[in-house]
Amino acid sequence: MKRTSLLFLFLAAFHQISHVLCYHLFCYYTNWSQYRHGTGKFLPRDIDPTLCTHILYAFGSLKGTDVTKTEWNDDVLLKDMAELKRYNPNLKILLSIGGWNAGSVRFSNMASSPSSRLAFARSARNFLEKYNLDGFDIDWEYPAKRGGKQSDRRNFVQLLQTVKSHFGNRYLLTIAVGMGKSTIDSSYNVAEISRTVDYILLMTYDLHGSWEKITGHLAPLYAKPGETNGRQFMNVDYAVRYWLSKGANPSKLIMGIPLYGRSFTLSDVGYNGMMAPAPRAGNPGPITQSAGIMSYNEICLVRNSWTQHWDTHQQVPYLTKGDQWLGIENEESLKLKCNFLINQRLGGAMVWALDQDDFNNACRGGNYPLLKIIGHYMQLSNNPIPTQSPVTIPPPSRWTPKPTERNPAPITRAPLIEGTCPATGSLLIGDPYDRRIFHFCVNGRDYRYTCPPTLVWDPRIKLCNYDWR
Repeated sequence: MKRTSLLFLFLAAFHQISHVLCYHLFCYYTNWSQYRHGTGKFLPRDIDPTLCTHILYAFGSLKGTDVTKTEWNDDVLLKDMAELKRYNPNLKILLSIGGWNAGSVRFSNMASSPSSRLAFARSARNFLEKYNLDGFDIDWEYPAKRGGKQSDRRNFVQLLQTVKSHFGNRYLLTIAVGMGKSTIDSSYNVAEISRTVDYILLMTYDLHGSWEKITGHLAPLYAKPGETNGRQFMNVDYAVRYWLSKGANPSKLIMGIPLYGRSFTLSDVGYNGMMAPAPRAGNPGPITQSAGIMSYNEICLVRNSWTQHWDTHQQVPYLTKGDQWLGIENEESLKLKCNFLINQRLGGAMVWALDQDDFNNACRGGNYPLLKIIGHYMQLSNNPIPTQSPVTIPPPSRWTPKPTERNPAPITRAPLIEGTCPATGSLLIGDPYDRRIFHFCVNGRDYRYTCPPTLVWDPRIKLCNYDWR
């Protein structure tokens, strides 16, 4: 009985620990990034296969009920993508179909009958078998909207059930979904979807943009006081909690993080905060050459010449220079978002998109600085945190930490005091020198673990927790 109880305690503790340490990082690869200008050109050979747990090849096309290629050289790119698994056998590669430009009508027609849903499932499986892929991602934006039918909400669930039944356990099935409250209510039977698919990729970005004519961060973590008319729902915190309240399994919910920024042109350079009048999109960058958007490999080249600001309510940064306004992500905002998804016990993060990070070290901060920060703070099992972070993004001199931010002195690690772990029995105990570390003692053996970023060991509840002191 004693041995059984000890084993149960170990397994229970290990389950808590493994939930903290094992997350997924889904990374979208765009097959049009091969046409980027200059140093922005991006191909499968530019991918570091150790940074992501899943790579989604975007996008395949839907013609009738058939899954087909989109680009003229998708055959070659998909073959090169599969080669990445030679360097990381645990890497999963999925085909993503759809996207914003694909609209909703073709999906609505395909999902409207049992026979067409089955034909689609068969075509999807044949495509995965042909290219030796591991799964399939459906990015239907959005059921029952954008020209779709009201019946799409029901048909979408039936489509997913048909596809998953045809895939069995051989292939993964994921979906990319919207986060607006009205979209969630009209498009998704969340509980049924969650029971069917392997993962739900929540597109918690593009919450604001130049189409609104006032400034706003594309992925605010929290709401800002004074937001009304639905704007108070357009933040990561609300979207995640709303999906969970509707019945989403948190371990299947994957939170989206952008590797780009949204920009505006201000009406008045003296009024440059959140929700400032901005009648036009921001100027295009040299790589993406798209007004109103800048990839991080464009942002990092100019960031130090802009003024950086921090919104204490939404917990995100933005840049200004003259009449230009740009919402971005930085190390602090990424840390906060990773900590948020950890505390919500989500399954991990998704990034859009690989080609928008500084993948070729143009800014001399290391390859894939944003992606490595996310992996660092999520403590990915295939990307463990080293003693020192491999990436440091120094803030500009005008950076001012938010008032509530703590900046403790570095903690020097000392060896565990002899005899802290008892010779017999089991014990969860905090480290006497580092509040971030705890030990699971089993019959004198010391298993050492580190709490997630910004959390410390709480001896009152014997779990990692916010600093209560």
